[in-house]
Amino acid sequence: MKLNGQTILIVEDNADDRFIIERTLKRMATGLGVQFVANGQQAVAYLDGRGFYADRLRFPYPSFVVTDLAMGKGDGFSVLRHIRGIAHPPLRTMVLSDWDDPAYVRRAYDLGADRFYQKPQYMNALPPIISNFLNADSVESVWPSQALCSV
Repeated sequence: MKLNGQTILIVEDNADDRFIIERTLKRMATGLGVQFVANGQQAVAYLDGRGFYADRLRFPYPSFVVTDLAMGKGDGFSVLRHIRGIAHPPLRTMVLSDWDDPAYVRRAYDLGADRFYQKPQYMNALPPIISNFLNADSVESVWPSQALCSV
């Protein structure tokens, strides 16, 4: 898939998960810029273009955001809440989390997540999840029974 000129922001504190996500994106998304931050506070600063992330040539505003939920220094819920409150064009957002509690899923959707997937146990299940997210025609919410993936 070609996504020239677009950027995806990955909010993930686990280095192994970041590596796997980056490798998957490089294999399947030609021309997509990939940026990583390790927690919700960094994600908010990135989205606002503050501090270290002020240079929009180095840190372009993303078209897509993938966030984990459980992180120190600002969780994924704070990222979703911030995205919902900013005046920029809508961002397509996906939660990719170890958590699959229905209350967390509902909260993520209530805060504006477009997709929610449980991190797959086997990484060969990740490409279809990412492809589904990146190829969606519009920003639309899919209810957990359709989106929650437990592999």
